[in-house]
Amino acid sequence: MPKPLVGLLAALSLLACLVTPVAYWQGGLAEGAFRTWFAAASLAWFVFATWFAAGRKS
Repeated sequence: MPKPLVGLLAALSLLACLVTPVAYWQGGLAEGAFRTWFAAASLAWFVFATWFAAGRKS
């Protein structure tokens, strides 16, 4: 997968990690949906951010 795409996916998953709790606190998401979306976004963040960082040269 191209590195810019991996970086974009990492940034989008981080954004989802930040937006999901706000949507829950404002009543836009039920607790079950919040947990599912937050877990998926967190997993995606760790995978894509690690993948992005692993490709960097020291």
